[in-house]
Amino acid sequence: MGQGLLYFGQKAVRLVAIDLDGTLLDDEKQLAPRNVEVIRSLCDKGLRVTLSSGRLRSSMLEFASRLGTECPLICLNGSLIESTSGEQLYHGFLRRAMVKTLLAESSKLPPRPFLFTGNEISHLSVDREHMHIFDSWTGGRFYRQVENFLEEEDPEVLQVHWIGDEESIADLEYRVQVWTDGGVTTFRYPSARWDFWHLEVRKIGDDKGRGVVRLAHHLGIDPQEVMAIGDWWNDMPMFDVVGTSVAMSSGIREIRQRADFVTERSNNQAGVAHFLSRQGRWVS
Repeated sequence: MGQGLLYFGQKAVRLVAIDLDGTLLDDEKQLAPRNVEVIRSLCDKGLRVTLSSGRLRSSMLEFASRLGTECPLICLNGSLIESTSGEQLYHGFLRRAMVKTLLAESSKLPPRPFLFTGNEISHLSVDREHMHIFDSWTGGRFYRQVENFLEEEDPEVLQVHWIGDEESIADLEYRVQVWTDGGVTTFRYPSARWDFWHLEVRKIGDDKGRGVVRLAHHLGIDPQEVMAIGDWWNDMPMFDVVGTSVAMSSGIREIRQRADFVTERSNNQAGVAHFLSRQGRWVS
């Protein structure tokens, strides 16, 4: 492996954190050969590349392997940072008593709950029909069916996740903050493909931005020497903490306005590879 720095203008970059869905992957959840080629080349030269995603770690490993990156992965929107070999650098497990309170209280409401660990999603047997919703994050794998969350052996939960209509999810978000006395991070958003909303509950403070900072410090890299590439709301916290931010041209308007750079090509046109190869300058 070589040594050197990647420059964008006058800014040096030693670590690149790249979102998966809508950024590195196309709309069919495929990884373009050109993205693989460019990122493998940069890794071979000594650049650190991590994936930063809302996905489970288990569904990120295949992409990390194809890209040739050995850098720890930022999973579940910053709730977990774990190496490709399984070494945990950070885990934001929710307190078990809090998880039980959330499940017990929300059982009286319409939204359907799911429990996220680093490697699987637990769901109630009655919600089997809903699991296709998460297939784009899991590849249709890594599910565990249970009969009753409250009777199960306590898992190490990184996120409690609900799906429902917009009104019920908004109401649930308010209730969650009341039940936990504001002691969690909530993230409410519409489904990209289906007619309902999601609500994620994580350990307070956990997001992709905090994950990038934690990883950078672990690697001995100043966050100002980090580049983040993303397309959506959950990528915004990364843009707040890194030295160089890049939005996909196909990303939401708000993230394009916030970014230092916007790619010329979309995620369906290997826009990450095009940007890194055209805009970056490698100095050995």
